[in-house]
Amino acid sequence: MNRFAGSKGPAGGSLSKILSASRSIAAAELSHEADRTALQAGEALQRVPLALIDPSPYQARRSFDSAALQDLARSLRADGQQVPVKARPVSGRFELVYGERRWRAAQLAQLDDLLVIVADVPDDEARLIGLLENLMREGLNPLDEVDAKLAIAAEVLGIPAVDGAAGWTQVQARLRSLRKHPEQDHAAVAALTEAFAQLGAESWESFAAGKMNLVNLAEPMRTHVREGNLEYTKALLIARAPAEHHEALCLAALGGLTVQALRTQIAQLRPEQPAATLGERVSKLRPFLSGRKLTALDAPTRTRVETLITEIEALVAGDTGGRARRGRQGK
Repeated sequence: MNRFAGSKGPAGGSLSKILSASRSIAAAELSHEADRTALQAGEALQRVPLALIDPSPYQARRSFDSAALQDLARSLRADGQQVPVKARPVSGRFELVYGERRWRAAQLAQLDDLLVIVADVPDDEARLIGLLENLMREGLNPLDEVDAKLAIAAEVLGIPAVDGAAGWTQVQARLRSLRKHPEQDHAAVAALTEAFAQLGAESWESFAAGKMNLVNLAEPMRTHVREGNLEYTKALLIARAPAEHHEALCLAALGGLTVQALRTQIAQLRPEQPAATLGERVSKLRPFLSGRKLTALDAPTRTRVETLITEIEALVAGDTGGRARRGRQGK
């Protein structure tokens, strides 16, 4: 039994929904026209005319690779539909819960109908299933992937999901806080860990430290990443550089500049830190001049340090005495 299934609060209930949605997708992978045993209660497998199927309003994938769709269309024409899509009845029609790529490819292949798992699915569950199904597929655009994972995290944490960079601010802040201080909410950390385990290899901690920041990219980098022209790792590197250099670095990256070469260029662009003042340098030395630290030094090093301290004391005392004499002479 899932240890969060009966827990109170956003993490427990939302995680149960996510795990249920994941099981629903896994069951669908086993369902085909000749085997209806994998269907869950309340589901029916049937042929539905393409003209009666509408896309999901909760679709996480905003861009579809046209070449990949053409390949899928050719596969559908040659081998038929191997895996059904899922849809729910809405006002005499059928709204996709997942499977929009197959639906689009079926249109390109000029098929008359699709094999559909039909079930009454509530809005919140339809949204979760759509998010999970897309994240389990290959070829999802990095920006769409990040939006989907932030939506999953928002569900687990009980934060209202509002799409777009501004809407994700609260979710990002919470993930960063939990990554830095997991002791704040052990239940939320455990729920995030289990939810992200359904999505693949990336942990929520790794996501929060890196790829999550893609939602904060400015144009035109967002467009370049979305269109597949710019690797997301390079985009994240460029975003750390001073803003006035983003355009030039982006052009260099599009021209083939490697990640390591980008790192080198960006390091050179960062303004040099001003030299520390004498007072700051003395403050940094104080912890190393304690009795315990000095005692731990080997004999030659300790003797050298003691000699230097004596010289410094003499210099400071001499300068102080000189200022005092000059002061008396001026009276």
